[in-house]
Amino acid sequence: YRKFNSRFMSEFGFESFPSMKTISSFCPSDQFDLFSPIMENHQKNAAGNKKILKYMKKRFIIPKKFENQVILSQITQAEAIEYGVEHWRRNRNEFHCMGSLYWQLNDCWPVASWSSIDYFIRWKALHYFGKRFYQPVFPSVKEDKESVEFWITNDLRTSCEFILNWKIMNTTGMMLKHGSFNSEILPCTSLKTGTITVSEINRDKIKRQNNVVFFELKYIQNGEKTISHGFRLFNAPKKFNLIDPEFSLFPHQRAKLA
Repeated sequence: YRKFNSRFMSEFGFESFPSMKTISSFCPSDQFDLFSPIMENHQKNAAGNKKILKYMKKRFIIPKKFENQVILSQITQAEAIEYGVEHWRRNRNEFHCMGSLYWQLNDCWPVASWSSIDYFIRWKALHYFGKRFYQPVFPSVKEDKESVEFWITNDLRTSCEFILNWKIMNTTGMMLKHGSFNSEILPCTSLKTGTITVSEINRDKIKRQNNVVFFELKYIQNGEKTISHGFRLFNAPKKFNLIDPEFSLFPHQRAKLA
């Protein structure tokens, strides 16, 4: 998506499966498989299910349970569209890119599709993501192995002052870098608030894939109220080495928590 610098980006999309409740309305449990006859029939793109799985594999380790594969397809879709929308919103300056419109909102029958709401009006992950990445004031990052750019997009008709706090940590919880940027964002603009160099901490491939950028956007007015936060990895999530927190939950503690 970052290769396209459109003036208005429309009808771009990414397929996923509907929720399990929706799938259960047309598919018996003995055909809970991405390539079963019924699941293939409820997919009108000839290469659709294969393509969905292909992109899931690029980002994630594929779970064995069908239900989890369905959820992961929605997360893959949501992250893909978010990645594109962030890029085009950063290109807001000088009226270059004035909007994006993903394909599609909803479905006319229960099916695997590009929609963010399925046939029974059940939200997919994309619709929840869209509620966030289309909010009027939105922070984003543009990362590569050498640097990280921090951006704020302001689609309001008034100027606002913000503070963008950021930190880079690794999978062990070690703080590698941190800082903040204070900026006034003019109406209907995007601003690159700052760029940091990460070539030193990302020099080693293994270390790079275990580093994560966290960021938080706050209004300076009204007591620094948080309006958005997020994170970004430098590689696919399947490469990120999650550490076992070694938590234990015993029966008597579970009763207390309940």
